[in-house]
Amino acid sequence: MPELDPQFAVLAGELALATSRLSVVCVGCPVVGWGEQPPPLALVPPPFDALPLRSDKLQLVVASSGGVGFDLVVRCARANVKEVWLLRTAEGLFERLSAPAAGRYRRRSLVLPGESVTLAALPSVRITPLQRTSRMR
Repeated sequence: MPELDPQFAVLAGELALATSRLSVVCVGCPVVGWGEQPPPLALVPPPFDALPLRSDKLQLVVASSGGVGFDLVVRCARANVKEVWLLRTAEGLFERLSAPAAGRYRRRSLVLPGESVTLAALPSVRITPLQRTSRMR
């Protein structure tokens, strides 16, 4: 697995803290039927008991926008992954895709440093994901 960008690694840690009892953060875990390109980071509900993951268990997928292909976004939408975050490290923000329907995402928004986000799959979790990563630039 390639080395994680420092901002990406901090975001993974923030997600792990915010969702500690509700989800497991899985970095580079294989997913059934996804071939050799697993999602860089995914949230899955406990119990985390088997690899490869089933795509219907993915709650959130996070990828770097520079390294993600259109096929990853389509795969996530078809698997009904509630949201995908495309991290734009150079700009210090991320693109949030949500509301999957018919193999596409119907909503797209930009999340800036300091903005809070409620996770679509975990509405009780609110996180300010780029607060610490913005200081790293």
